[in-house]
Amino acid sequence: MNELETIRIQILGLTDAAFCPMREADWHPPAPGNIYHARHTYPTDGVRILVEGDGADQKRTERTVHDGIAMGLIVPTVKRLRRTGLRLTDLGDWLTRAIVGQPDAGEAYRLVVEVARLGGDDDRWVSELTLAGVPGYSDGIKRKLVEVEDNALPALVRGWLESNSDRYGHAWYRLLPAGRRALEHPEPVEPPGLPDGDPDARRFYIATVEDERERLRTAEPGNPKEIGFVPLPCSSVNPTRETVNA
Repeated sequence: MNELETIRIQILGLTDAAFCPMREADWHPPAPGNIYHARHTYPTDGVRILVEGDGADQKRTERTVHDGIAMGLIVPTVKRLRRTGLRLTDLGDWLTRAIVGQPDAGEAYRLVVEVARLGGDDDRWVSELTLAGVPGYSDGIKRKLVEVEDNALPALVRGWLESNSDRYGHAWYRLLPAGRRALEHPEPVEPPGLPDGDPDARRFYIATVEDERERLRTAEPGNPKEIGFVPLPCSSVNPTRETVNA
């Protein structure tokens, strides 16, 4: 990984950590409020990458970020004429998900099609079980649920879908207006020249997601009065009520 790839992977990992579906461990305060805040401020504030080292390291990172902006891979978020954070562009998202081995916007689009079909005209919540093609929660289905979650992440970040869960961490997905508008257009086309997956990049991405999600679960809330997300009612499709954590 070069320095620009490392920065892009960090941006992607911090972003996906905010948009991963709520799981059982996320219903303990202050996590619901912190995750809600991270998701709802993302369009305006982006995410803030961690820069370690001295002033020279910070300046080198700043130059690399500017290179990514000039290449159309990173976009700065600005509030009151000051940069608040960073987001990946659609192209940056495609390239970065490829190098870390995550599903892309095309795969997310196909999941959005399925959520729209199952959710009907009134955009009902659709269980992850239905999308995974399994009848209930049991040992051995985690891989299929992770596949659904990974496919959903580009759509969740783009605002095509939203997710929530019951207090046991069983996730549901629902189509949003932006997702319905996206379905009025053809499936996104993979840009040319996508990189091959890199095992080191994938390990760094997974570590970034896990570390940031843990931070969101324990960090001092920016707004102590913010309740955040409220769990969905426990569903009758889940008679065993086994918890799901990720």
